[in-house]
Amino acid sequence: MARLTWIAVLGALVAGLVAGPAGATAPGRNGLIAYTAGGAIHTIGSDGRGDRVLLRDAAQPAWSPGGNALAFRRGGDVWVASVDGRRAHRLVAGGSSPTWSSDGRRIAYVAGDGYTLRSIASAGGRGARARVIGRTGDSPWPDYYRGGIDGSPSGDQLAYYGVFDFGATLALDLTRVRFEGTGIRVLLDTSLPGRDGWAPSGNRVSWSPDGRTLAYDAIDYAASGTTGATGVATGPAALATTQVAQRRSSFHRSLTLTSPDWSPSGRELCGTVAGGLGLMSWPGGTTRVIVTAPGTGFPDCDWQTRPR
Repeated sequence: MARLTWIAVLGALVAGLVAGPAGATAPGRNGLIAYTAGGAIHTIGSDGRGDRVLLRDAAQPAWSPGGNALAFRRGGDVWVASVDGRRAHRLVAGGSSPTWSSDGRRIAYVAGDGYTLRSIASAGGRGARARVIGRTGDSPWPDYYRGGIDGSPSGDQLAYYGVFDFGATLALDLTRVRFEGTGIRVLLDTSLPGRDGWAPSGNRVSWSPDGRTLAYDAIDYAASGTTGATGVATGPAALATTQVAQRRSSFHRSLTLTSPDWSPSGRELCGTVAGGLGLMSWPGGTTRVIVTAPGTGFPDCDWQTRPR
C-alpha cells in the first residue's frame, strides 16, 4: 500500500508523551475517572469533586470492565490493584499499555521490548503464562507498536497502532485484531487520509461503549509547519473518530480534546484540554475543565464503569 513520505505522524505530538492505554469501556453508569498527574494515578468524579491520589509511582490506568480493579504501569511493569488502590501486585515484568478483555479474564499489553503484543490471565498466579497476540516482523504485523491499545466492549478484539518503518519514512496504521491474534484488519492507513490533510498521532485510541466508534488523537498536518533537519511536522491537534463497521473516518478540527476515553454512557469523553483535564459532550463538543493544571497534560485518563 502507498505510504506517506513524511515523519509527521510521529513528530512533535508524540515526542515526549507516553502512549496512553485504555480499559475496555463497558456500557453502564459513569463512575470515577482515573488520570495521571505528578507521577501518580488520581481518581475524581465527573463533577470535579473528590480528587484523590489512588496509586503513587504509577501511570496508564485501565479500569476493568466491571469497574472493580485497575491495571496500570509501574516501573516498566504491568500491575493490578483493587478499586481502592490496595492489594496492588505486579502481574507482568516488562510491559506497558494494559487493557482488559471484555469479560475481564485477560489483560493485553505491549511487551517491554515494544515488538510484541501479548495477553495474560488477569488473575495472575504462578501458572499464568503470557500468550503472544502478534509479533513484529511477520506480515501484516508492524515493525513496532506505538502503544495506545484498547479492548472492545462487545467482543475480544483490540484496536492498536502499528508503526511501519521504511527508512526515512514512517507510517502509522490503526488496526483491529482478535485477542488470539487472528482477523487482523487495518481500519485507517496513514496514506488514506491525506486528501483531508490529517492523520492519527498514535497517542491514544478508545472504543465507544457500543463498539461502533473509535476515538483517537490526530494532527492537522495540512496546517503544519516543519522544524529541524528531519522535517518533523508540528501543528494543531484535535479529536478524530472512525466508524468501525464502515471504516469511515472523520477529523473534528474544532474539537480540541486529545488523549480521549469514552464514558460508559457514551455521552461524554474525558481527555486533555488547554486548561488541564476536561470532559466533552458527544455529540456536540461542549467542553468543561474538571482539573486545572496549566502546562500539564493528562494523557492517561480512563473512565470507570460504576460497579453494580
